[in-house]
Amino acid sequence: MIVFCDGCNTPYHQYCHDPPIEKEAVQVIEKEWYCGPCARSRQTAVEGTEGLVSADNLTIEEVSQPYARDHAPIH
Repeated sequence: MIVFCDGCNTPYHQYCHDPPIEKEAVQVIEKEWYCGPCARSRQTAVEGTEGLVSADNLTIEEVSQPYARDHAPIH
């Protein structure tokens, strides 16, 4: 089975990737899967961001969840 990385869209054969791609990533369409380089890149990008605030005075967590931010209850 061929699986496309959700980061770079590169196709990988399920059993040729190291480590082999888990069965759930192949069977569940909604399941995100990242190849080794993209997984490492995502991990590196997140490390050290604790406490950072955007120009809109939002935390990294708030910026990464735009739906929750745009649909926050009005007080």
